[in-house]
Amino acid sequence: MSRRLITIDGVTKNIKQWAQHFGIKLSVFYDRIERGWDVHRAINQPPQKFHGMMRSPTWQSWKAMIVRCHYDTTDRKYKYYGAKAIGVCNRWRSFSNFLEDMGERPIGKSIDRIDGKKGYEPGNCRWASKSEQMRNKSDNRLATWRGNTKTVAEWSLHTGIKRATLRHRLIHNWPVQKALFTPVKHRSNKNETINSK
Repeated sequence: MSRRLITIDGVTKNIKQWAQHFGIKLSVFYDRIERGWDVHRAINQPPQKFHGMMRSPTWQSWKAMIVRCHYDTTDRKYKYYGAKAIGVCNRWRSFSNFLEDMGERPIGKSIDRIDGKKGYEPGNCRWASKSEQMRNKSDNRLATWRGNTKTVAEWSLHTGIKRATLRHRLIHNWPVQKALFTPVKHRSNKNETINSK
């Protein structure tokens, strides 16, 4: 049974090697393949003890991560992940390993890569809120005033000044306090009729 060869993503190994590679019991993996399961389903289906988690937020985050990075080129997020060679490490292609490393997903958080140039792997991922993820975006500009560091979007909400205005000011090297708190001058309408004397 262990000598049967299977090719996954262009790599050929025997069934025992693949079972070890993905952290799946050989007997479980072999049984799934023998029953005609698709290879990716055989790898990703959690063992019986995790069946209760298949609709959990943790499972949904894991499954979405796998799909957008590897298996579905039609997924709307694939172009930002799989197409840019952002992958999931071999260990995390097994849900049980992912759960062991990351724990269950906290309420209001989703998976976030700390270094956006690296893939999904232990040490580069965390459960983070939307605001924490926004801070981590590569195109974010941060501004610090009186010890508070926020993104331009966060300062925009705080001050009521449009994001584009704040970004423009900071790009043009305005001092942070001046950029954040100088009122916006509204230009008069050029089409206004000028009263003649």
